[in-house]
Amino acid sequence: MKREIIKKVIACRVCKSKKLTKVFRFGPTPLANAFLTKDQLDLPEAFYPLDVVFCENCSFLQLGHVASPHTLFDKYVYVSSTSPVFVSHFKKFAVDIVSGFKLNNKSFIIDIGSNDGILLKPYKKAGMRVLGVEPAKHIAKIARNSGIPTVAEFFSFDLAKTKQVKSILFFSSSEIYGDPQPNAIPTKETYFGNVSSIGHRSCYDESKRLGRLYV
Repeated sequence: MKREIIKKVIACRVCKSKKLTKVFRFGPTPLANAFLTKDQLDLPEAFYPLDVVFCENCSFLQLGHVASPHTLFDKYVYVSSTSPVFVSHFKKFAVDIVSGFKLNNKSFIIDIGSNDGILLKPYKKAGMRVLGVEPAKHIAKIARNSGIPTVAEFFSFDLAKTKQVKSILFFSSSEIYGDPQPNAIPTKETYFGNVSSIGHRSCYDESKRLGRLYV
């Protein structure tokens, strides 16, 4: 069966309403990190529509087309551990998580979208069981070669049941709400956020908040 490379969004991904209005068109765009080799420079390059649509029912701003996860990640090239700042961040992050959630050597840590195992290495060093879930097979192999057990597949409900996952910690919300104060870790749902416009990642945060502002 041939995989669908990209599909048009015909219903809101939040409320399922079909009242979608196109508000911005970036034009045909190649995939992020889909760099060409020297031998590919004279060959046709794949471009994909990059439109932003607005849901008239729930005000959710979203992409008008969705690329297949396999198209996005089967040949993904970004390797997290190439950034020393990122490596240092996750070492410090692990200290906060172990302390805040009272983890010990009986804890089992799974990272969804684990890349080369950058987040899991501090936990393994502390004596905990770890497992990475990374769909990019070549990057999953890099993780395994560095000593981090990693399955080369997308995370699924079946995998969660097989590995007896008890809870999921979602921490990418800082891109919208900012990093919490130290006394707010672990962070409760009622926490309002601490947004910094001058942090080293603030340009990324601000661009996402700008998108919300347009709504």
